[in-house]
Amino acid sequence: MKIMVITSVQPQAGKTTLAVNLAMGLGGKGYDCILIDMGKELEAQQWLGRVGLIPCGSFSALEQVQTNPVPVDFVIVDLDLVHTDAVQILPLAHAVWLVVNLEDGVNSESLHNCDKRLKATRGAGADVVVPYQVNLREWQNNERKLLSLVDYFGEERIASPVPG
Repeated sequence: MKIMVITSVQPQAGKTTLAVNLAMGLGGKGYDCILIDMGKELEAQQWLGRVGLIPCGSFSALEQVQTNPVPVDFVIVDLDLVHTDAVQILPLAHAVWLVVNLEDGVNSESLHNCDKRLKATRGAGADVVVPYQVNLREWQNNERKLLSLVDYFGEERIASPVPG
């Protein structure tokens, strides 16, 4: 079982969108997935209720997954870093994806604080940084924001904002 944590620097950055789509995509490829909603608003649970039948479940605590008699391939955790269980979940994560909303700008202090918290909790920062709200019509403005992410995290950790 691989635990994938999806989190963000700021609210409304797109972490729930990414978590739900990742769980649905992996489920569609035949992997058994469970989605744990640990965001403030429990938006993933609300979204899953609207989507209907999808190949993943929704749980609110990691203990339910660990004691689940049915083996799963992936556990996708939609995690708000201020959640009380974040310190227990993050060290178990095989990968942490950090979503950054480019429309809101890239605040280097917020990035630093988030990365610092991840390193303190799991011994490593984000494995993948996912730019969200990329406006292709404003490429020069986006390029500046993307380059600030590259400067902070390194190019190898930034997911491409343009499908390849």
